[in-house]
Amino acid sequence: MEMAIVNTIPSLLQITIFFDQKGFELKDAEAFFREYSAREWKGRRGIVVKNWRAKALDWMWRLQKDRPYLRTKEKLMFK
Repeated sequence: MEMAIVNTIPSLLQITIFFDQKGFELKDAEAFFREYSAREWKGRRGIVVKNWRAKALDWMWRLQKDRPYLRTKEKLMFK
């Protein structure tokens, strides 16, 4: 039996919660949501995003790369 991949578009609330759990601000979550909504939830090559959490983690990694002072809540909890 084949399983169909269901492409679910996340709500802003889901994204906000995910970003908050990772220690990022509301503005970062909103920027991610706006960017991918404008792209109609497609990647840079025009392929439909299947895993928005993976894209969000990549977005967060780039934010930390550009702003090294950012630390996630997880890292802060263990120091």
